[in-house]
Amino acid sequence: MAQRGRLYHQDLGVVLTACRLQAVGENVAVGYVDGTAATQGWLRSPAHHDNLLAPTHTHIGVGARRDAHGRWFVSQLLSAGAQDDQQGDEPLGRHLVPPLRGGA
Repeated sequence: MAQRGRLYHQDLGVVLTACRLQAVGENVAVGYVDGTAATQGWLRSPAHHDNLLAPTHTHIGVGARRDAHGRWFVSQLLSAGAQDDQQGDEPLGRHLVPPLRGGA
């Protein structure tokens, strides 16, 4: 998002399948001064609040990056864990696309 300079949601169906998850949700934000402010914004939004507190979400991944103008882009991926990993021992990130290298 920061590299493209725009806020958007990813195709969660791809994440669900690639990571063999039971459930998945995503919160994204841009322009907040820090992680606390972004979280407070999500908590004030009914849909984002529901994502954060969904009883099915047992795993979380968070990423943040500044764009060329210094704006923070934040993404939060919430999931119910891999279908074959009921104990939550398998790292979710090993199934996702690696982070971009270099640039803003």
